[in-house]
Amino acid sequence: MTYVLHALVALVCIGASYALNQHQRPAFEPTYAAEQHSTPRGNVSLRIGSETRDVELMSMHVVLHDVRRLDREFQLRELSVRAAARAEQQASVELYVDLSKLRLDPGDSARDPRGLVQQELPLLRAGRFGARRSVLLLQGDKPQQVISGTLLFTEINQVDSGDKPTYQAAGRLELQVAGERGVDMVTGRLEGQIEWDPG
Repeated sequence: MTYVLHALVALVCIGASYALNQHQRPAFEPTYAAEQHSTPRGNVSLRIGSETRDVELMSMHVVLHDVRRLDREFQLRELSVRAAARAEQQASVELYVDLSKLRLDPGDSARDPRGLVQQELPLLRAGRFGARRSVLLLQGDKPQQVISGTLLFTEINQVDSGDKPTYQAAGRLELQVAGERGVDMVTGRLEGQIEWDPG
């Protein structure tokens, strides 16, 4: 009886701790128009073993946002790389790249992503303050979770000027994903439009 009581107390404590962490965790999800999600603005060619898959991408987005929650300020500094698909669909490629080590200012009016060139940028297991996983959906219908990896932009060029300049990027990916038989190594090359979201 005592053992059961202790187990119940432990479960209650775990549940309360989880609920508190969920309450304290900041949240932020950028909102894009439906056509932005589904319109191809680039592509990535991924190689897993002897197989190669080509996937169309929506625009890549540099997201810099500060969130205040419970008197604490949290900084979101990341780049999203997502397959072109409807917003409610599980995209075949959804990656989040850590930009927190770079000195990027959300208030920078230039919003020029060319400072990302030749930087070895680590992939995040989860983006959006941990709310969205980095995954690939290339084999079967079960997403493969990203364990680690890097993105290196080899070039970013301005192709249009004006109030909101347009930039085109090219780079390469190396990542490890959780497979059915262990860890799979994935390499890839990508190119496409890159945008700097408003802070």
